[in-house]
Amino acid sequence: NAWLWVAVVILLEIEVRHPAAVGRRRESFLIAAVVLYAALLMLVPAWLWQGEWLDAWDAALWLAAFFAVPLVVLLGYSVMHRGTYWGVAPGFTLEHYRRFLDPLYVAIAWRTLWIALATTGLCLVLSYPVAYVIARAGRWRNILLFLVILPFWTSFLIRTYAIIVLLRGGGVVNSTLMGLGLTSAPLELLYTPGAVLAGLVYGYLPFMVLPIYASLERLDLDLVDAAEVLGARAFSRFRRVILPL
Repeated sequence: NAWLWVAVVILLEIEVRHPAAVGRRRESFLIAAVVLYAALLMLVPAWLWQGEWLDAWDAALWLAAFFAVPLVVLLGYSVMHRGTYWGVAPGFTLEHYRRFLDPLYVAIAWRTLWIALATTGLCLVLSYPVAYVIARAGRWRNILLFLVILPFWTSFLIRTYAIIVLLRGGGVVNSTLMGLGLTSAPLELLYTPGAVLAGLVYGYLPFMVLPIYASLERLDLDLVDAAEVLGARAFSRFRRVILPL
């Protein structure tokens, strides 16, 4: 069944990109998908379709349908000529990759890379203590988890706009600073690398907290207590016991 889903995804991709060609290709494409599915049933040993192997096949095929196939399609478009008005035209070219080496695009790629690395590092540094506290919160654990999940109740766009409201010239941050007499004029906080980092960290922080919490929640706390009894300090317990596990 998973192979048939792969065929459906590819067919939908063709229909979106080349609607005029779908009428000619749909029947032959579905026939090819069914033939491929039957060939796999005959060629692959029966034991590979049972138990855990069946789950592995399903996962691999879903990844192929919704991750690998779109990437292959995107790679194919990247080496085709640009269309006259929109889309792509038949032919092979590496001009797009040569243009990528232009200093303008290199600078954009470098800026994107360092912002992504900084966001990941900040999320990791901020998420680990939060996840550790939640994992050891006892009866307060569910409430703290609810507070972490609560931002998902609103769209990512609204959460991003909240950062704009906070950092703009007449926003909460500038109004507070001016009200306390710390600044005499609004600071230029919005549309800066710091504002971009703040927005990204705020948006993706729960995505880092939850998997770290899931890992720490399974941690045997008796090992941490034993290290403490043996005289290990907080940083040593973290480095030698918690972090490796």
